[in-house]
Amino acid sequence: MDTETQRQIFADAVAALGGQQAASRALEMSDRSVRMLLSGDRRLHAGILEDMARALITHADHCRALERQLSPAFAQNLSEAQAKPRLHEGNHGTGRRIPKPQVDDMARRLGLNGQRTGN
Repeated sequence: MDTETQRQIFADAVAALGGQQAASRALEMSDRSVRMLLSGDRRLHAGILEDMARALITHADHCRALERQLSPAFAQNLSEAQAKPRLHEGNHGTGRRIPKPQVDDMARRLGLNGQRTGN
């Protein structure tokens, strides 16, 4: 990988951590050092890349834990009000069927003649 591509990926990682200040805290270095790494005034050596990889993993683990605590896919994350089924407003989803002649007419207009359209 060329150094410019590596530096761009490093910049993306800094942004993913929350910016230069957050990255400097995660990497335990000064804001100035992070700026120098981003500008190319300081070389990205293997140790810094390893530290950034660890910081990204820690951040991802934290985000994953938060997602598991917030996702409505898990019933225990819902409040009582959220767990109750919503009442339908208006006449949506009333189960009203479209008469077969009307379905056949729609199918004919859509060029679905002879194809199974359901009931």
